[in-house]
Amino acid sequence: MHTSKKIFIALVFIMSALFSCTKKGDTGAAGATGTANVMYTSWSPLSMTYNSTDSAYEQTITADSITQAVLDSGLVLSYIKYTNSSSQVQVENAGNYMEEVYGLQSINLYSYGYDYTGVSFRYVIIHGGSNITGRLADTSTLIRGYTKKEWQAMPYDKVMALLGSQ
Repeated sequence: MHTSKKIFIALVFIMSALFSCTKKGDTGAAGATGTANVMYTSWSPLSMTYNSTDSAYEQTITADSITQAVLDSGLVLSYIKYTNSSSQVQVENAGNYMEEVYGLQSINLYSYGYDYTGVSFRYVIIHGGSNITGRLADTSTLIRGYTKKEWQAMPYDKVMALLGSQ
């Protein structure tokens, strides 16, 4: 009977060794570190023009990366960068300072009362993922766990940290 215990223990050991083994497939090449589905421009100075018809400073920015797919299911964020009176660089959501209208391959900026010429501007595009059925289209559609309105209200440094960008 002592032999049967040894055989039983040996079988348990062999069975657990067999079930714990896994076959590994070929390992592929390491992919580049990056920010999938995220694009952003370099900082560029604005050059606004005063339109006396609507009493606004205006500028149209050509943005070839803003496609119909981005307008339908992605997100565009805009920022301005300037040096404040304390000589500190500030980065703010452009929408807090001017009206932004995103169109196919363009961004139209409108400022009522202030000319932002010379202020640096950048936009960030976050492409949408797969469509989730049963969700409302605008404010409750999640992109990386946040709604469009949450992304738009987020400070620049938090957006860049979440996107893994600089």
